[in-house]
Amino acid sequence: MNKLILNLKKLVLDPGGFFYKTKRKRIFYKNTMQSIINILKSKSKKNWLQSIKTLPSFCIDDKKGYLVLPPNALSAKLSEQVDEVCNEIINSGRKPTKRSKDFLLQLLTDKDIEENPSLLNFALSDELLSIVSKYLVSQPILMSMKLMKSVRTEGDKTSSQLFHCDYDDTKQVAVFLNIKDVTLKNGPLTLVPADVSEKFKNDHGYQYGKYGHLPSNHVIELNQNKEEIIGPKGQVLLLDTSNVFHCGSIVEQGERYIFYLQYTTESNFLYNPLFAFLPTRFVSKFYPFLDIAKKAKITKNLYALGRNLSNEQII
Repeated sequence: MNKLILNLKKLVLDPGGFFYKTKRKRIFYKNTMQSIINILKSKSKKNWLQSIKTLPSFCIDDKKGYLVLPPNALSAKLSEQVDEVCNEIINSGRKPTKRSKDFLLQLLTDKDIEENPSLLNFALSDELLSIVSKYLVSQPILMSMKLMKSVRTEGDKTSSQLFHCDYDDTKQVAVFLNIKDVTLKNGPLTLVPADVSEKFKNDHGYQYGKYGHLPSNHVIELNQNKEEIIGPKGQVLLLDTSNVFHCGSIVEQGERYIFYLQYTTESNFLYNPLFAFLPTRFVSKFYPFLDIAKKAKITKNLYALGRNLSNEQII
């Protein structure tokens, strides 16, 4: 009985947890949830999404699943401000806020985001959201913001140092802004284009999640098609981490610093997307950047933070 109650609770709070592992289940869940969301979505949100998608911008190639942009290609002034904030944090010698991986450390705090509006303004800029929404063919939701530091560790490669695809959504966009130059020595992100990744997943019955990190001896085909993304400070990589096999933070020398953003669609696998239509006091638990944006006095493109018809007056 207890197990039944726990499963029912999980089905309500996190229905995506039952569907994210295999391709067929992922597509079924995605189509079902997105259809419901489209019916419930407000007219103002639909108009906002259309206006963002029609803005001129760069495009992510579906076959590749990624796009590399040179420094200052996106919101040059905001990019410089983000760089300044991140370097101030780095130079302060701050200890990591979380250390779930010894080789990949997170330095950014909610307080940093509140006190430096340029971070959210960059993440919510028209130029960036236009690229993301066109690729997702859906409303983008900002799910994560980090300042990541990759460091050298001893021992075998593990976790995200191994080739994998992220389970969070059927399509998502991760943004990697180089805060320092990225070289072959300091742990560049390595990827395999989306079309090759898709073939590998179909041929091998790939499952997302716990067992989705592939041992080195299983990925000869991927290694033959891998690309290591290196580049100068300010370069931006936009990557669909759900459909592109990738790995990184394998540092031989030095350290790698990246300002990281993650965008999913509304119908992702991380939480029940229908909760977005609850009153504001409940919504903020699932969209934490809404409260941060309020404290930072951000007023633009709040739909990408989870704002909906029930909280039009949040700011």
